[in-house]
Amino acid sequence: MMAEAGREIQQVLRTAMAELVKHMRDRLKDGPEGKPLRFKETTVSNLVDFLGTFDFRNVTDDAELKSLVEKARETLAGVSADDLRTTAGVRAKVQQGMADLAAEMDTMIVKKPGRKFRFNEENPNGARCRICRCGFRGY
Repeated sequence: MMAEAGREIQQVLRTAMAELVKHMRDRLKDGPEGKPLRFKETTVSNLVDFLGTFDFRNVTDDAELKSLVEKARETLAGVSADDLRTTAGVRAKVQQGMADLAAEMDTMIVKKPGRKFRFNEENPNGARCRICRCGFRGY
């Protein structure tokens, strides 16, 4: 039970970081006209905040993720949102760093299969699903 909870915590942290990294990577790409996409200050600050509080939240002592957090910290060291907006070289360096991190993170996240629901199944006793009242007999 505790091991399962530890794995879930680990996956939540990994997923949270992956989403932040991918969002930054995507916002630093060039748009269809070749101009840089706009991004908000929070794109940078949300990732920096996550990186700043990671050591406290790493209750499972995830060494793999800690290594990637260190790489992200190095990539963003001394970089501000204004630097990313105004300096093409910094923007390209950070975008490549985020792309590399995103690729590594994709291999670390375990995707669990979701539940399959059949909503057209006949239900002779009239019971309904507790979630959406669709008539599914599984509950």
